Amino acid sequence: MMASLRRFRRARRAAPALIVATAAFAACSDSLGLPTNYTNSDQAYIVYALSGTDVNAPSGMLFASKTMVRVDGAFQFDIAFDINKDGNAVVLPVNQV
Repeated sequence: MMASLRRFRRARRAAPALIVATAAFAACSDSLGLPTNYTNSDQAYIVYALSGTDVNAPSGMLFASKTMVRVDGAFQFDIAFDINKDGNAVVLPVNQV
């Protein structure tokens, strides 16, 4: 009885590691064999915080045109950027602005 309980506890501890290893392996392989249509590239943008900056400064991003835009009541942006009281960057979707 005690030996089977110990085996169960060891297996239960190993389960999260097994799940993480399986996910990492699956993420690194091309299991579907589909060709890629786009290449990745780095883009540099200048964006300002919603609070404490000029209202005309770009504080949002519009994904379709890949541009930084002004955040206003027209909601012509996909995400907005702000800085919280701890100084960390915060990304806000439209429904939270």
